[in-house]
Amino acid sequence: MAFSIVFYVGYLVFIPVKYFEVNGDFKIMNKDKVVKIGGDLVYLVDYCKYKNYIPIKVVRSLVDGYVYDLPIQTASTFPFGCRKIEVSVPMIVPSTMPTNHKYHMQIAIDYQINPFKTENRIFSTEEFTLIQ
Repeated sequence: MAFSIVFYVGYLVFIPVKYFEVNGDFKIMNKDKVVKIGGDLVYLVDYCKYKNYIPIKVVRSLVDGYVYDLPIQTASTFPFGCRKIEVSVPMIVPSTMPTNHKYHMQIAIDYQINPFKTENRIFSTEEFTLIQ
């Protein structure tokens, strides 16, 4: 009996799970790839979702060599299947952030796969310019 439990827990921890795949970087949909502070960054996600794992933590950051973390927002869940959807993120950034500058957004998502396993996935957008 104890061997069965150890085997089952090992299976839950070590067996890879195919649950979410993304095709390439997220494409910026804003005109001329320019985003205004206080406006929305809109990007296209081309993905395939196979299982219904809910993100437990989503951290978005702007990266230009330095990493600027954005306020944590609630995660939205994507529908099953293979699709392309647009995601809109408000650009609420510190006033000290350099503008007229190129950035890309990095999105780090933690998924709870089972009680013993959490997986972290990191995605990026194309470059865009942040203006005042």
